[in-house]
Amino acid sequence: MGNSHQINHVLTFVIFLNPNVNTNTILIRKSPLIVSGLLKILFCTNFTYKQTSQPNYVELCHQHFNEIVCIVCIIILITNVKSRLLIECKILSPIEELIMDLMSTDDFKLWSNLPSGTRIDLHSHTKCSDGGLLPHELVDRAVNFQLDILAITDHDTVAALDIANDYIVEKNIPLKLVNGIEISTLWQGFEIHIVGLNIDKTSPDLLQLIASQQQARENRAVAMGDKLSKCGFDDIYDQAKSIAGEGSITRAHFAKVLVRQGHVSAMQKAFDKYIGKGQRAYVKPSWCSIEEAVAVIHAAGGSAVIAHPVRYGLSTKWVRRLVVHFKEQGGDALEIVLPQMGNEQRKLMLSFCLEYDLKASMGSDFHYPSKWSDLGRNLKMPEQATPVWSQW
Repeated sequence: MGNSHQINHVLTFVIFLNPNVNTNTILIRKSPLIVSGLLKILFCTNFTYKQTSQPNYVELCHQHFNEIVCIVCIIILITNVKSRLLIECKILSPIEELIMDLMSTDDFKLWSNLPSGTRIDLHSHTKCSDGGLLPHELVDRAVNFQLDILAITDHDTVAALDIANDYIVEKNIPLKLVNGIEISTLWQGFEIHIVGLNIDKTSPDLLQLIASQQQARENRAVAMGDKLSKCGFDDIYDQAKSIAGEGSITRAHFAKVLVRQGHVSAMQKAFDKYIGKGQRAYVKPSWCSIEEAVAVIHAAGGSAVIAHPVRYGLSTKWVRRLVVHFKEQGGDALEIVLPQMGNEQRKLMLSFCLEYDLKASMGSDFHYPSKWSDLGRNLKMPEQATPVWSQW
C-alpha cells in the first residue's frame, strides 16, 4: 500500500467519525506534520534524524501508521475536535493548542534541524548591563555580521529582550533572538557566571532573583565608590552610575570612568590596579550560589550554561571541580567555544562535556566592537559536541 493511500486511510477515519468534515478543505500536505506532532506529544517520541534534509513526514506516517490511526481516533473521540485539528487550525481545546503551537512556531523546525552554516552567537551584552551598544544597535550589528541566531545575555537583567524583540518584529529583521541572561554567582570564593538560555523572561522566580541580584550589585557599587574615593578619586560612583544609566552597574563602568579621567590607560589596567580581586578598591560581591542560579533558570524553562570557564584563572584541576559541582546542581552545558580561545582549551572543555554528559554552547561574550573579538567571530561547534539547543 502506498504512503499516500495510508495517509488517506487516516483521514478516512477522521471523516467516518466526523461526518461534518468538508473533505475539500483537508490539507493532505499538512497532515503528516500534524500526526507526527501528535506522536511526539502523546508518546514522547523523539523523532531525530541524522540527515541534512528536512525529515520526511510522509515516511513517518508510513512507519507509524497504526499508532497514528489510534491517536487520531482517540483525539477525535475524547475532545470532539470535529476535524478542525486537521483542516481549519482553529484552537478549540488544550491538545489542539499544543499541537498548533508546535506547528506554527518556527522553533520546531529551527532547533530540530539547523541548516549547515547557520551562524549562532549565544552570549552578548547591551547597554542594559555593561555592553557598549543599545539593544537595537546590537541587533543591527548581528545582521551586518550575518548572524542567524543571537542570544542577549546581559548581567542580571532581561531589560534588553523586549526592546530587541520589538525592533526585530517592527523592522521584519531575519534574526532569531534567544532570550538569555548572565547570572553572577559565588563558588569557593570565585565569581562564576551562569548563562541562562531560552528562558521565560517573565518567570516569577527569575524576576525575584534579578531583584535580589540588582540590590546586591547596587550595594557593591556604593562600597566600591567609597573605596575609590579614599584612593583620591572623587565623585566616581556618580559618574559610573551615570554611564550605567538604567542598566546594571558593573565594575566595567568604574573602569570606564578611571580611563576617562586619565587615572589608567586601559580598562584592564583599572582592574589590575584598583578594582580587581585583591586590589585596593575591590569589594567582595554577595551573589547567589550556582545551585540557586541553575534552579531559577530551570524554573524559567531555560538551559543553564557555565560562561567562559577558561577565563576564571583556574587551574585544570579547579575547572574540573567547578564542572563537577555544576553537574551535581543540575547544570546543562559548558560554553566551550569563544573567539579568543586556544585549540587546547577547546579540546579540554569538549572533553569535560563528553566526560560529564554536558551539552555545549558557544558565544562571543560581545560587549563592544574591538579588533580582538566581535559577534560570531571564530564560533564553530565541534562535531563531537551535543549543542545546547538540541534540548530546546
